[in-house]
Amino acid sequence: MAGNGFVGCLVSATSATVWSILLVWCLVGMRMRVDALILFHAGIGYESSFEAEILRNTQHCQIWGYDYTVKSFSREIPRESSHRTHFKPYDLGSEDKHGPEDKIPVYTLDTLMKINGSYTFSLI
Repeated sequence: MAGNGFVGCLVSATSATVWSILLVWCLVGMRMRVDALILFHAGIGYESSFEAEILRNTQHCQIWGYDYTVKSFSREIPRESSHRTHFKPYDLGSEDKHGPEDKIPVYTLDTLMKINGSYTFSLI
């Protein structure tokens, strides 16, 4: 994929091996000269080293983080790259549940992608 392509990946894992594989896959996406790499990360917790590494090794990657248990990405995010991160206190689920009666706003990946713009998406 060269020129005006897009590579996207969804992250929702805790295994160090999975993180390593996803990091390599995302960085390969940038080496393929795609115009934009967009990472959707659900369940970021209190640790953002994966996101920080992606930001340090890319120029245009945008990271959308979702986690209702924390208020933001951790301090590991480089200040000079923070404008490429976007955080919402949402949960990822199989159906949308984000009405006024819902304590935790839950969105499907499809809905989050529509909210954030219309993207072509590759899921690994």
